[in-house]
Amino acid sequence: MDMNAFLAKHQLPLSYQQQCEQFFIPLAQQINQAKQANSPLFVAINGCQGSGKTTLADFLVAWFTQHSAFNCIALSIDDFYLSKQRREQLAKTVHPLLVTRGVPGTHDVPLMRSTLAQLLAGNSKVPLPYFHKHLDDCALPAQWPTNEAPVDIVILEGWCVGSKPQSPAALAAPLNALEEQDDPQGVWRHYVNQCLKTEYLDLFAQFNYFVMLKAPSFSSVFNWRKQQEQKLVARNGIHAGTMDDPQLQRFIAHFERITRNNLIALPQQANALLELTEQRAISKLSFK
Repeated sequence: MDMNAFLAKHQLPLSYQQQCEQFFIPLAQQINQAKQANSPLFVAINGCQGSGKTTLADFLVAWFTQHSAFNCIALSIDDFYLSKQRREQLAKTVHPLLVTRGVPGTHDVPLMRSTLAQLLAGNSKVPLPYFHKHLDDCALPAQWPTNEAPVDIVILEGWCVGSKPQSPAALAAPLNALEEQDDPQGVWRHYVNQCLKTEYLDLFAQFNYFVMLKAPSFSSVFNWRKQQEQKLVARNGIHAGTMDDPQLQRFIAHFERITRNNLIALPQQANALLELTEQRAISKLSFK
């Protein structure tokens, strides 16, 4: 495949090519072997913010396009966020923190379930939702792309893809300043957890192959997410959706509880585990 075009698209250094050859191609080959004849394969990719989920998903799509007969499509759970208006309504009726996109409970799960079901049923011309992060709102349905042909491999990537609910006891004490100051009674975190326990758990149970990009610790997330923010600024310029460091710290605090639990609970669930260093390089790939 044309690695130069891929590296340029994702603003990646030439050294990233070695990582692709050492880790991504063997992963693609394993997924290729997992694909059953006449049955679409549903692949999930989990990883904390800034871990490289979208880059990996795009690489897999490019690899399958060039090295197999399979039609592969990648979706981000981010594109299924509820509209700003619907999140504002949740903020009024459930808890103010739900105005911020990201956590379970801020996605349109019925739409996600319907979209994935149509793709996995082999349908073409399926509308694929899109979310404008710089506007913090959904694109109009008329702007959504569609798949031109039936899909053999569907990838869903996202920071909370595959996440597990916690016990009530684990939710009792606030984890960070955001929870302590904005959710002292635990209403928000219990709501998020209940969503994970019900509609998200049912959706995640459909995965055929689960990949995890595992950060060394939650402390890596800020630096990685800041690099991601800098790429967005370089691509789109400074706008209303751009975050400075304090805003970024607060934003990431919304994700901390589930991310920390993911680092503990998900590695043993993964069919393929990619372990990352503090510099966001892959140090190890293991298959279950």
